[in-house]
Amino acid sequence: IVYRYNSSSSSSINSSSSSSSTNSTNSTNSSSGGGNNVEKRVQGFIAPPPPPLSLPEHMKLNREIVNMIGADEVLKLVERRGDSFNFINVATAMASLPKVAKRGKHPHERMLVGKVISTDARFSRLLLLASEHCPSFTARECASVMHGLSVLHADLCVAQASDATLVSQLVTQLVAGVERQPGVLKPVEVVKTLRVLGTLEAAKAAVSAPGWAALGVAVERAAPAMKPREVASMLNAISKLDVAMSSSGWNALV
Repeated sequence: IVYRYNSSSSSSINSSSSSSSTNSTNSTNSSSGGGNNVEKRVQGFIAPPPPPLSLPEHMKLNREIVNMIGADEVLKLVERRGDSFNFINVATAMASLPKVAKRGKHPHERMLVGKVISTDARFSRLLLLASEHCPSFTARECASVMHGLSVLHADLCVAQASDATLVSQLVTQLVAGVERQPGVLKPVEVVKTLRVLGTLEAAKAAVSAPGWAALGVAVERAAPAMKPREVASMLNAISKLDVAMSSSGWNALV
């Protein structure tokens, strides 16, 4: 469709269809006689909006995991979809399992739940997945998985949660991440990490002298953003460990 405008006669607008007129340029200006003719060619059509993008599969899995309300649900998903998990899904499952397992239960009930989890082949599968994906974990995923193991061990008496091989893997990966990026852990993650090191003997034993120094730097970086309750928890955890704190680190905490 071609629209022609004659500037010498503003009331004259002619519209015509033509297949043999001009080539496919969008607009051409031409001078003729006493006025300027402006020709515009309109092509194409208005496309419908694209369909909404579907979420990547691992994001869908993560949503499923965080919305589960029972340990059996988490373990069923591990059984059905564990081979599709990426490292984030594994970390989320390890962090969510102890939360839903102990939710709303008295201490003696937690021990019974922990006993069931201990003998469940699906939990063993989850631990294996954590070991397989450990090289992909950042320091934050390591901290999350270690905290989950600590809760399973301390609150639910799940013996496998203190598996020395897996815990050592996680500690090594976490320390490497903290050495690369001392400020990568949030304050609450630093607190949880040190509490884990005080709870899981295998984790504490796996930290080298340089590792303790790196954790000390992480504490120093996180301290200014800590709430009073987190500072108190941090000081309590440090008192039981060999964290190498600098004078500036102590000043930041106190």
